Amino acid sequence: MTAWDLFQLRRLLECREPGARVVAEDVVARITYLGFFRKYHHLAGAATSVRGIGRELARLYGLRVQHRRVRLRPRRSVYRCRVLPDRDALVGLLARPAADAKKERRLLVVVANSAGERDDFLDRFHRAGFEGAADLERGDDDTLAPTPGIRVTILREFLPFCADSSLFESFYRVDVYFVGLPPSSRQLRECAMPTLHGRTKGELWQLMTAVGEHENDTAAAPLPLGRLGPLAASRATRLLVRPLLQLALRARERAEAETRAAVLSHQASIDELFAFSGRGRT
Repeated sequence: MTAWDLFQLRRLLECREPGARVVAEDVVARITYLGFFRKYHHLAGAATSVRGIGRELARLYGLRVQHRRVRLRPRRSVYRCRVLPDRDALVGLLARPAADAKKERRLLVVVANSAGERDDFLDRFHRAGFEGAADLERGDDDTLAPTPGIRVTILREFLPFCADSSLFESFYRVDVYFVGLPPSSRQLRECAMPTLHGRTKGELWQLMTAVGEHENDTAAAPLPLGRLGPLAASRATRLLVRPLLQLALRARERAEAETRAAVLSHQASIDELFAFSGRGRT
């Protein structure tokens, strides 16, 4: 931690008057952006979510905490991106019974950075007594259901999975946990948190489609990432955008192929009609 990092943290928290309001997500986003989140998460105690960590850090400085409210629309899932300092905390979280019927339809996406991290996480599920954890294959992406109504998916990459909105039709809420991210992947987590927090399936799909259209206009030239935001020039943003671009371009190619096939079929039917009537097309 450098003197500039300390100055930024003091500027964010200490320079506010006691009792001032601060958004918990902004506190954690700033600390994560400064690059010393791992050095401060122990101050939050047992809190494992972004909101809980921000709340505890703000209270250390005597500030009042308010949260961004996300309206839950009917039949639409809500993405919530969370940082998980301790893997055992997530195992304990899954063991809690759901309070209502809505919370029973939840999808928990665990992003493991390597096969070793994923195997270790599966072993923790097995030791906790969850059914199905021992029978999972250690090859592809793994899925298990620890409790009725809750599905857990362990992935190596997040965005290609998240872009397929059809997987979330039956889930009320989608929580994403990042496990075992090395310091070199810290920027990837920083870019993913503000991008996915509070976004619905339709908004993510529109974002992916818009990026795909932008890439299609400049297919021969490299993507001008500088137009996508202040962090767009970083390597982490390229890692986030490229899977979206590939999926959007593949979807567009499929749509164009279906359109061409429909046009050819229509032309063939017209040709058959003229041939049956004995009249040629002019």
